[in-house]
Amino acid sequence: MSEDIARQSGRSSGVVQLDRAQVEEAIAETRRQGLSRTLGQPIPGIDAFCAPVFDSAGHLVLGITAMGPAATFDNDWNGKVAKPLRACAMEVSRRLGYLEAA
Repeated sequence: MSEDIARQSGRSSGVVQLDRAQVEEAIAETRRQGLSRTLGQPIPGIDAFCAPVFDSAGHLVLGITAMGPAATFDNDWNGKVAKPLRACAMEVSRRLGYLEAA
């Protein structure tokens, strides 16, 4: 998905309603990138990444989020926010016994 779902929805405030296909695509993108990303939703002007953390059984147990003002937040998938956030979540997962698939 080249753009964030909330931005695609055209909604600037309130709850964003997603259909099943959009949810499936968001999950697929998170799996591809190792992070989810939002650009200006639900708070206009604020961008964020969230990295999943898994337990030893591979279950999602928490998400680690980094956010900041869109004007200064590096929202590139491999930028100075995303790379260390992804690494942090993976290290916490590892400490919880998660073994990343080969």
